[in-house]
Amino acid sequence: MPLSQRSLSCLAFAMFALMWLAAIAQSPGGMTAFAHELVTVEQELVPPPPPEQPQQGTKEQGQLETYPGGILCDEEPDAQGTLHTECQAPALMYPY
Repeated sequence: MPLSQRSLSCLAFAMFALMWLAAIAQSPGGMTAFAHELVTVEQELVPPPPPEQPQQGTKEQGQLETYPGGILCDEEPDAQGTLHTECQAPALMYPY
């Protein structure tokens, strides 16, 4: 059963991609070095985001601050005027 020109082209491209990845894996540093090169190129092309600053809450809420990473800290005075700080961090989501 002969293959069409399109099927042969897709097969040739897949073989080329696999050979290219195999050559990268055999080079010094392997895929880790290749990943670092990709990150370097990305950092050159994409400007970094502005640094996040803590955001202050209103006095009615007590003292609510938001920190990078989604950490929320709430500072409230009790009846004697002692400040109590309570911080909450979001649940960690691990990649597969």
